[in-house]
Amino acid sequence: MTENEKKYLTTARDLLVMGDLDNACVHYFEVSKDAPENAEAEFFGAYLGYQSLVEENSASAVNAFKAMAACLEKAVKCVKESDVEDIGKGLILEKIVEVYTPITRFVFKKFSTTASTIETGVLGLYALGNAIKKEFGSNPEAMKQAVVAWKEAVALQREFYGYKYNGVKPEDYEADIKKVDPTYTMPKKAGCVTLG
Repeated sequence: MTENEKKYLTTARDLLVMGDLDNACVHYFEVSKDAPENAEAEFFGAYLGYQSLVEENSASAVNAFKAMAACLEKAVKCVKESDVEDIGKGLILEKIVEVYTPITRFVFKKFSTTASTIETGVLGLYALGNAIKKEFGSNPEAMKQAVVAWKEAVALQREFYGYKYNGVKPEDYEADIKKVDPTYTMPKKAGCVTLG
């Protein structure tokens, strides 16, 4: 990584930790242009693209959303392997979950209920939680973030239950969720669902 890339990445992370998501994403985008292998930068760069497209072009916004989903696991691993202090890693993870989780439902409601979009979104949420468990499983605060992603994946899968999801079932996650949130109750399946 060049000195310029390091500077942009450090600035992006600092801005993200301070709560300035928009400016952080601009710096992440600069990193992603020169270091496409940096999945953390790729995720936030894709989010920047999504933000700029969400009001104008639904097909492009969905593509940006899918690009975010495609790099979730690698982004979590990138955060784990970074030289950021543990508290900073936790804040970056929290921001990844905060960004991706609500967008998934929004994309389904506003833009697309095709099998491809729904399966990509739900499986992305499961993958995000799984990656956090794999990389940060011994960290109780990180596991709370995994549970946020898993709960939304389960809720969406129970709502849009007519798809395949590569054989993944909500029940596969119930025990892991209850380890962190013992009060959790799986939502009931939605009523009649139309496949897009």
